[in-house]
Amino acid sequence: MEDDSESEDEAQKFQHLPRHDAESVFWVIVVFLLRALPRGEHPKKDKNNKWLIFIWDYIASHEIMPYPGKFPTDDRTTFLNLGGWEHFLHAKLGRLVPMMEELVMQVKPEYSHLPTPPDDLHLHEAMQRILLKYSVKFAGASDIPLDAKRGRVVYTTSETKEF
Repeated sequence: MEDDSESEDEAQKFQHLPRHDAESVFWVIVVFLLRALPRGEHPKKDKNNKWLIFIWDYIASHEIMPYPGKFPTDDRTTFLNLGGWEHFLHAKLGRLVPMMEELVMQVKPEYSHLPTPPDDLHLHEAMQRILLKYSVKFAGASDIPLDAKRGRVVYTTSETKEF
């Protein structure tokens, strides 16, 4: 029979925190913007496509726990340290680069490792402020119509596909 303290320790290895929801929203935004193709643009003429293919491997290889008993690895964290949003997004989406850089600066820290972690809703609130700031900033700007039928071409190391 297992000791109750061991069972509790096992159960506490992962604790869902509000920031995990905000991080998920961040990754939805990342994938959407990486794949976004402005209307009238041809995916194969995308001058930033080589960067997209490179960065897509980080997104596509995301695993929470690849090997039982090992620490979780997440290749996406490397992506957060790269910078270079002007190369990752389609060139016509360049005005979104500062917004993405600000979002990355909020998502990147592992808040639970700080001596005094911020409030559980810190990441939610920080992302909301950034998104609101840029929503207001772009309110008067001209739209960038996106192609609703196709996106930028992405590849993984194991296969080639157009999503």
